[in-house]
Amino acid sequence: MLAWKWGEEHVTLDHTSPMPGRYRTNLTPMVRYVLTACQNNILRKVVILCSAQSAKTQTIMVFLAWLVKNDPGPCFWLMAAHDDAKEFAQTRLLPMLESIPELEDVMPTGRGSKNKVLVQFATMNLMFRGSNSKSKLQSTPVRYLILDEVRNYTKGALELVLKRIVAWWNSCQIWISTAGDAHDEMDIAYGEGTQTHFYFNCLKCGHPQPLRFGRVANPVFPNERKKGGLRWDENEKTRPGGKWNWKEWEKTVRFECEECEHPHRETDRGRILESLFPVDTNENPEPRTVSFWWNALYIPWIPWAEVGKEFLKALKAWERGQVEPLKAWVRESDGCPWEERGEKPRENELRRQCGKNFNDSYFRGQRWPVGSDISTALIADVQGAEGGFLKWLIRQWKENGDSRCVQYGRCLDFDALRAIQEQYGISDDNVFVDSGHAASKVYAACVKWGWRPMKGDDAKDFVTYENRVPIRRPYKVTLVDPSIGKVLGTRCDLALIVFSSDAYKDRLLLHIVLGRGPVWQIPDDVTNDYCEELLAEERVQRLNPRNAVSFVWVKRGVNDFLDCELMQLVVADISGMAVAGLVGDLDAVEPQD
Repeated sequence: MLAWKWGEEHVTLDHTSPMPGRYRTNLTPMVRYVLTACQNNILRKVVILCSAQSAKTQTIMVFLAWLVKNDPGPCFWLMAAHDDAKEFAQTRLLPMLESIPELEDVMPTGRGSKNKVLVQFATMNLMFRGSNSKSKLQSTPVRYLILDEVRNYTKGALELVLKRIVAWWNSCQIWISTAGDAHDEMDIAYGEGTQTHFYFNCLKCGHPQPLRFGRVANPVFPNERKKGGLRWDENEKTRPGGKWNWKEWEKTVRFECEECEHPHRETDRGRILESLFPVDTNENPEPRTVSFWWNALYIPWIPWAEVGKEFLKALKAWERGQVEPLKAWVRESDGCPWEERGEKPRENELRRQCGKNFNDSYFRGQRWPVGSDISTALIADVQGAEGGFLKWLIRQWKENGDSRCVQYGRCLDFDALRAIQEQYGISDDNVFVDSGHAASKVYAACVKWGWRPMKGDDAKDFVTYENRVPIRRPYKVTLVDPSIGKVLGTRCDLALIVFSSDAYKDRLLLHIVLGRGPVWQIPDDVTNDYCEELLAEERVQRLNPRNAVSFVWVKRGVNDFLDCELMQLVVADISGMAVAGLVGDLDAVEPQD
């Protein structure tokens, strides 16, 4: 029996699914082709590149249920983090398997045959691992390898785990992930396969086409087009005075045929989805390798208007210099890899930010007129592991995201930094200190003066959950124990801001400094050392053994003022550039492991 038909007959979904009840594929027919490919013993690699919250993991859960009963073999399910794998097994996969009567005779019965990382069915073993536990990715050959959210794997984990299937002649790799970056591991794996898209025939002219969101070329659709895609009206009714009226705007949202421009409405989506058929767009795929793609427009529980609205919000943020919302939308809603271009700005491009968009010629030490929409942050970067002198930078922020550097310089110690803070009248909550060096001394100063510690990280982003939905941000706020309270026998927790260094370097050096975003002003008489330090890193391409491309920022000299400017952006993000102050989001913290 076909795996998808078996699933419809035997599987019932619980409340963790967006469509609980008896498993059905009539509104997500693309998963039928995925499940059929997964059970095909001729194929060795099945790749699913798609948008977030689009039934990809649920599809593989149904396949695994079919597998246990019908074509068993040792299986390895790899997720990004070991804790995520254990939670997934305990809260989603095992409850679903235990609810299927057809599997009752193969489910584990002994106390030692089922735990959070190993399930010993009567027919096969299933192991759960995280890419961050490399010691557990070796040995134990398996027939089936399920690679879940590949884009989030720890560096080097994929190479290790792929060695586990070479001993099986009929092995199968199943890659499932939302998109990451262009030319990364997931993008390469998708490109090696059939690159199967799902088409429908226009309800008016019959022209076949995919549910492609836009018209510009991207890594999934390399050719630009003139017509088609998700469209809406922009006029005085939908956007009066330059501000969207979402209720009126939503009435105009439609999917336009790329041939005859016929407007397909949300009410037509059921007919569209039921008529989908596969089209292989890669004429020369790797042998026995198939790959599939779909975006949020295919998902019946995600309204088209919601996809369009999130795009417009992300585009607005991008126009204000915040790249991450648009990057997340491209990857997780449009289902396409993000492609960042550029290496670093030149000094003449940096110096164009001197006094940009301001009528008066402002110099270091002068301030914007005092107003209710101005917030000021003082950032300090500690020099050396032992906590030597500090470099500091003050930047003023307007509510709309415009900013200007007021002053920068060096000081000998934290007492001197305190004096600078008082000189410029900056509140304790708006002083932030890098704790990458001399962390204990930084923590002590923060406890003493009420400042906030910060630290850069190599991670691309951080995941938090809101109503069980993963949200990716380039920062997180966690709790650390500075060990100050141990003298009194108590614990003293500090809120530590951890941020993605590369994400903010991308934003600052490839967007903001080049004039893409809000006003970002530096002093007219900016000194050479500031310019040299801000431009002390360049973005270079790296290849791993599988020829997957990644980009990293490489330090070419002293970069302390660059670090200060990056931390200014982080603070602005956390605050939402709020009028009332710069620390509005610091109450939402997570404990540190």
